[in-house]
Amino acid sequence: MGDEMFFGEFRHSIDVKGRLSIPSVFRGYCGKAVYVTKGHEGCLALYTEEGWDEYYKKLQALPRSKKTNRVFVRMVTSKVKKCEFDKLGRINIPTSLRTEGNLDKDCVVIGVGDYVEIWDEKTWDQFYEDNKDDFDYFAGTADSVIELEESLGGASENAKKLKQGLRGFDKLNNIKT
Repeated sequence: MGDEMFFGEFRHSIDVKGRLSIPSVFRGYCGKAVYVTKGHEGCLALYTEEGWDEYYKKLQALPRSKKTNRVFVRMVTSKVKKCEFDKLGRINIPTSLRTEGNLDKDCVVIGVGDYVEIWDEKTWDQFYEDNKDDFDYFAGTADSVIELEESLGGASENAKKLKQGLRGFDKLNNIKT
């Protein structure tokens, strides 16, 4: 989705008015506003304007003849909210989205490559703890998907970035592939 490179984990608090500070390292890619919507596994997803436009086009390209696609598109688009940054680099997350993401006070803002996820701190810590031991399995599965895409005529840019990232992680951790 453009040139966004969102990586890292940042712990912030959301105030009673729903204002959450977005890390300055992320804001440089965001412009004046971002789009926030329902994410996966209980988090919220934050997209740049360009990122949202690309994601929305993909949603609209899903075959509407499948009920699962219609339901998914409705759930994502009905919750999306354009949020502008204030002078302190905060966005105001509406009550409905705070409820959706179970955001009360302590949050974790994580970069996921081309978008950002906003998690309730306890939910993120539990998710990470539950999944960290399966890292090698997930990496192998992701690599297999990328290889399949390449054999079918070329991997998407996101798949290529993921593969490069996995290889970089392997090198950093002395993992032989």
